[in-house]
Amino acid sequence: MATEVCYLVKEDHHGVPVADPEVGTDAFYLKLSEPNSFSMAMNPTIGTIGRGNGDSGISCFYSAQTTCTGNLQGELYPSLAKFLCDWAMTPINSARTAPWATTAGTGSLPIGDLASVSIYHAYYIDALGAWIRKRYSGVKVLSGSIAASTSDPIAKFNFALQGIRNDLNAAGTVADPDATEFPLPTDADYPCGPFLYVDLAGGLKIATSRTDFGSVNFAWASTIAPQFFESRYVRSLRYKGRGSSTQLTVDLLLQSMTDETAYQTLVKQDSHLKFDNGTNSLTIDLNGNNVFNSRTRNLDYNGPFLWQGVLLNGFDAAVGSDLTVSAT
Repeated sequence: MATEVCYLVKEDHHGVPVADPEVGTDAFYLKLSEPNSFSMAMNPTIGTIGRGNGDSGISCFYSAQTTCTGNLQGELYPSLAKFLCDWAMTPINSARTAPWATTAGTGSLPIGDLASVSIYHAYYIDALGAWIRKRYSGVKVLSGSIAASTSDPIAKFNFALQGIRNDLNAAGTVADPDATEFPLPTDADYPCGPFLYVDLAGGLKIATSRTDFGSVNFAWASTIAPQFFESRYVRSLRYKGRGSSTQLTVDLLLQSMTDETAYQTLVKQDSHLKFDNGTNSLTIDLNGNNVFNSRTRNLDYNGPFLWQGVLLNGFDAAVGSDLTVSAT
């Protein structure tokens, strides 16, 4: 018997799921294969007021805002990879067709903003003999990483999240989801066969196609300033770009001084990261404005000498974006 379930549904407006979501297209069951893979929660911001009599001490407590934050992590499955990466990194285009269809109008997400999802979470409490179901609405990815290595060959993602609220809140205005809105999955609803490190063979490009690399870690942080205005719950999570936070860290076999020269002279590197298992692929194209931001030489006598480079991604004016996500 399952005891914890996580279900992601695309949103049409911020905080509003698409109507009649179809599993595998608009909605996805996420495999929580490790404990505490999903940790979102509502947390009041608690302030204090002093006693006011000249002595140190607390007289009153108050809370004017409640945040809805957490983390989500797991394996990167081909059937989920495009959805997850689009949610995390692809802004809404002018036609409102990417990263998925959204509708203009009151309460709509602006063009150029990141799309949002509703995360449904359920867990079974033995002492109650019942499922607890929650929906976290308006959730966006604040920052994240995708990593794999020779020693840890399963490609994994890790997202930091923020949303609006869960549906049963201090105001008590919206009911928790029921079994009709949030049905429990069968084993067939879960993905299997994640991308592996070997699926990066031929898929790492830094100026040229690379071979003999021991690990990759792609990380980013979006510029999002949560705005509460006069509400207890966040009202706006407007995306304003990624600044200088997008980096690709790679352990390369030290074979020449080409990368060292490129680092010293700020040579721009056309780069991408592509997983391809022969059936499905995921490409994160960093376009042409990337430079090595730092490097570390690992001259370990117990193994081959390595050159760890940190590639800093910038906006490519010729393409009109810093990065793009595609999949087959």
